[in-house]
Amino acid sequence: MNNIESFSVICGTAACNADCPFCISKMTGISALGLKPQPINWRNFDKACLIAKEGGVRSVIITGKGEPTLFPDHVTDYLKHLEPYRFPLIDLQTNGVRIAKYPEKYLPFLKDWYEHGLAFVAISVVSYLAEENRKVYTPHDSDYIDLPKLIDTIHEVGLSARFSVTMFDGGVDSPEKADQMISFAKRLGVEQLTLRKIAKSDNAENPEITKWTNNHLLTETQKGNIEKFLETKGHHLSTNNKRTKIFDVGGQNVCLTDALTLDPTGEDYRQIIFYPNGRVRFDWQFEGSVIL
Repeated sequence: MNNIESFSVICGTAACNADCPFCISKMTGISALGLKPQPINWRNFDKACLIAKEGGVRSVIITGKGEPTLFPDHVTDYLKHLEPYRFPLIDLQTNGVRIAKYPEKYLPFLKDWYEHGLAFVAISVVSYLAEENRKVYTPHDSDYIDLPKLIDTIHEVGLSARFSVTMFDGGVDSPEKADQMISFAKRLGVEQLTLRKIAKSDNAENPEITKWTNNHLLTETQKGNIEKFLETKGHHLSTNNKRTKIFDVGGQNVCLTDALTLDPTGEDYRQIIFYPNGRVRFDWQFEGSVIL
């Protein structure tokens, strides 16, 4: 059995309330999921959980090809089905918009998810500046969500928070901006901060998204400068899978990684991915990465 780093569970449909110009889902198979909820193949989900356990998985990420919080009952169902397997770390990846805009609706869900084992709410952002986040996640709104209040709501129910930062040229692309992002996360009490450089798909489906992504890739110099800054200002705690480094920077947990899931040179899987129809794969891009 290959070692497996994490287990990603696709929740909901391709529907999304954001309009990210670098949307990885639009590059890697969003059309196959559709906009209408489909029955979840729980038989294969149980098999996927067993595969993950056999591979040594400790971390489960409930994510989506769209925005998972548009289907909060699906999140609850997945958490309930995950409970027997006792994965210690379960994350929900979200843009946070629905939770922030409708706290009266989502606070009971957050409390329920906490009781069923959710550990982290990972919020996708691109900046410490509200306007930069608005341009990406809520471009049709006059204002971005109240991010500090959202973090308070998450903490209120006992959950931990993570900022999942997509880095690109024009966004967080320098040591100075990375430092500002780290300070912002620490000021809000965000437990973990992930800095993930944008990546182009080798098997892209959406030419427009691909073009934007290719035009905003970090240069090797930009990537190197950010990594050197973290090595210099922070304390390097660990390295996972050769491409993920964990730092302590002034007391803030910082993870530097990339968006790639495929490593043909290694024997291990960076993650396995469960689709609602029961398909299990080990890569987002290539349909041939079938496990089940």
